Amino acid sequence: MDTYEYERQQMVDRQIAARGVSDRRLLDAMREVPRHKFVPDDAVEFAYRDTALPLFAGQTVSQSYIVARMLEAAQLSPGDRVLDVGTGSGYAAAIAARLALHVDSVERYEPLAQAAKKRLAEQGFANIDVHAADGTLGWPARAPF
Repeated sequence: MDTYEYERQQMVDRQIAARGVSDRRLLDAMREVPRHKFVPDDAVEFAYRDTALPLFAGQTVSQSYIVARMLEAAQLSPGDRVLDVGTGSGYAAAIAARLALHVDSVERYEPLAQAAKKRLAEQGFANIDVHAADGTLGWPARAPF
Protein backbone atom coordinates (compact mmCIF):
# COMPACT_ATOMS: atom_id res chain seq x y z
CA MET A 1 0.00 0.00 0.00
CA ASP A 2 1.52 3.34 -1.02
CA THR A 3 1.32 6.51 1.06
CA TYR A 4 -1.60 7.98 -0.89
CA GLU A 5 -3.59 4.77 -0.66
CA TYR A 6 -3.01 4.67 3.10
CA GLU A 7 -4.04 8.32 3.46
CA ARG A 8 -7.15 7.69 1.34
CA GLN A 9 -8.19 4.75 3.54
CA GLN A 10 -7.65 6.88 6.65
CA MET A 11 -9.70 9.71 5.12
CA VAL A 12 -12.63 7.37 4.52
CA ASP A 13 -12.42 5.74 7.95
CA ARG A 14 -11.77 8.82 10.10
CA GLN A 15 -13.39 11.70 8.23
CA ILE A 16 -16.33 10.07 6.47
CA ALA A 17 -17.45 6.76 8.01
CA ALA A 18 -16.72 8.01 11.54
CA ARG A 19 -19.15 10.88 10.93
CA GLY A 20 -22.00 8.58 10.02
CA VAL A 21 -21.76 8.04 6.27
CA SER A 22 -22.65 4.37 5.94
CA ASP A 23 -23.45 3.63 2.28
CA ARG A 24 -21.03 0.78 1.52
CA ARG A 25 -20.90 1.42 -2.24
CA LEU A 26 -20.11 5.09 -1.62
CA LEU A 27 -17.41 4.31 0.94
CA ASP A 28 -15.86 1.79 -1.46
CA ALA A 29 -15.90 4.36 -4.29
CA MET A 30 -14.19 6.90 -2.08
CA ARG A 31 -11.56 4.31 -1.15
CA GLU A 32 -10.88 3.72 -4.86
CA VAL A 33 -10.85 7.22 -6.39
CA PRO A 34 -7.45 8.89 -5.86
CA ARG A 35 -8.33 12.40 -4.62
CA HIS A 36 -4.69 13.47 -4.97
CA LYS A 37 -5.12 13.16 -8.75
CA PHE A 38 -7.91 15.77 -8.61
CA VAL A 39 -6.12 18.57 -6.78
CA PRO A 40 -3.55 21.08 -8.07
CA ASP A 41 0.07 19.95 -7.94
CA ASP A 42 0.88 22.42 -5.17
CA ALA A 43 -1.89 20.94 -2.99
CA VAL A 44 -1.19 17.20 -3.40
CA GLU A 45 0.28 16.93 0.09
CA PHE A 46 -3.05 18.21 1.48
CA ALA A 47 -5.31 16.02 -0.70
CA TYR A 48 -6.53 13.77 2.11
CA ARG A 49 -6.93 16.39 4.80
CA ASP A 50 -10.37 17.34 6.06
CA THR A 51 -10.68 20.51 4.01
CA ALA A 52 -11.69 21.99 0.67
CA LEU A 53 -8.74 22.90 -1.56
CA PRO A 54 -8.45 25.92 -3.90
CA LEU A 55 -8.56 25.46 -7.67
CA PHE A 56 -9.11 28.54 -9.85
CA ALA A 57 -11.23 31.70 -9.85
CA GLY A 58 -12.44 31.11 -6.30
CA GLN A 59 -13.50 27.53 -7.02
CA THR A 60 -12.49 24.62 -4.78
CA VAL A 61 -12.26 20.86 -4.65
CA SER A 62 -14.97 20.18 -2.09
CA GLN A 63 -14.14 18.63 1.26
CA SER A 64 -14.43 14.84 0.91
CA TYR A 65 -16.93 14.60 3.76
CA ILE A 66 -19.24 17.08 1.99
CA VAL A 67 -18.98 15.09 -1.25
CA ALA A 68 -19.84 11.92 0.69
CA ARG A 69 -22.87 13.48 2.43
CA MET A 70 -24.16 14.93 -0.84
CA LEU A 71 -23.84 11.65 -2.72
CA GLU A 72 -25.27 9.58 0.12
CA ALA A 73 -28.31 11.87 0.17
CA ALA A 74 -28.72 11.37 -3.59
CA GLN A 75 -29.10 7.59 -3.05
CA LEU A 76 -27.62 6.77 -6.46
CA SER A 77 -28.30 3.41 -8.08
CA PRO A 78 -26.20 1.68 -10.77
CA GLY A 79 -28.69 2.58 -13.52
CA ASP A 80 -28.99 6.29 -12.64
CA ARG A 81 -27.98 9.21 -14.83
CA VAL A 82 -26.53 12.11 -12.82
CA LEU A 83 -26.29 15.85 -13.44
CA ASP A 84 -23.30 17.34 -11.60
CA VAL A 85 -23.35 21.14 -11.60
CA GLY A 86 -19.98 22.75 -10.91
CA THR A 87 -17.44 20.18 -12.10
CA GLY A 88 -14.46 21.86 -10.49
CA SER A 89 -11.64 19.31 -10.58
CA GLY A 90 -13.99 16.43 -11.41
CA TYR A 91 -13.60 14.67 -8.05
CA ALA A 92 -17.30 14.55 -7.11
CA ALA A 93 -18.19 13.47 -10.66
CA ALA A 94 -15.62 10.67 -10.41
CA ILE A 95 -17.17 9.37 -7.19
CA ALA A 96 -20.69 9.65 -8.65
CA ALA A 97 -19.54 7.77 -11.76
CA ARG A 98 -18.59 4.80 -9.58
CA LEU A 99 -22.15 4.71 -8.27
CA ALA A 100 -24.24 5.50 -11.37
CA LEU A 101 -24.53 4.62 -15.04
CA HIS A 102 -23.53 8.02 -16.42
CA VAL A 103 -22.61 11.52 -15.21
CA ASP A 104 -23.04 14.76 -17.14
CA SER A 105 -20.97 17.40 -15.37
CA VAL A 106 -21.36 21.10 -16.19
CA GLU A 107 -18.64 23.66 -15.40
CA ARG A 108 -18.91 27.36 -16.24
CA TYR A 109 -15.15 27.99 -16.32
CA GLU A 110 -13.69 26.61 -19.54
CA PRO A 111 -10.17 26.06 -18.07
CA LEU A 112 -11.62 23.99 -15.22
CA ALA A 113 -13.84 22.01 -17.59
CA GLN A 114 -10.91 21.19 -19.87
CA ALA A 115 -8.64 20.24 -16.96
CA ALA A 116 -11.36 18.01 -15.49
CA LYS A 117 -11.93 16.29 -18.85
CA LYS A 118 -8.22 15.54 -19.08
CA ARG A 119 -7.98 14.32 -15.48
CA LEU A 120 -11.03 12.08 -15.78
CA ALA A 121 -9.79 10.57 -19.05
CA GLU A 122 -6.37 9.90 -17.48
CA GLN A 123 -8.13 8.07 -14.65
CA GLY A 124 -10.14 5.95 -17.10
CA PHE A 125 -13.61 7.39 -16.49
CA ALA A 126 -15.54 6.68 -19.69
CA ASN A 127 -19.00 7.29 -18.20
CA ILE A 128 -18.58 11.03 -17.53
CA ASP A 129 -19.12 13.86 -20.00
CA VAL A 130 -17.88 17.30 -18.93
CA HIS A 131 -19.54 20.31 -20.54
CA ALA A 132 -18.32 23.92 -20.39
CA ALA A 133 -21.59 25.80 -19.88
CA ASP A 134 -23.77 27.66 -17.39
CA GLY A 135 -24.86 25.01 -14.91
CA THR A 136 -27.87 27.02 -13.76
CA LEU A 137 -29.50 25.82 -16.96
CA GLY A 138 -28.73 22.16 -16.21
CA TRP A 139 -27.93 20.11 -19.29
CA PRO A 140 -31.16 20.03 -21.33
CA ALA A 141 -29.73 17.77 -24.04
CA ARG A 142 -29.83 14.82 -21.63
CA ALA A 143 -32.66 15.83 -19.30
CA PRO A 144 -34.42 14.61 -17.31
CA PHE A 145 -31.96 13.31 -14.75
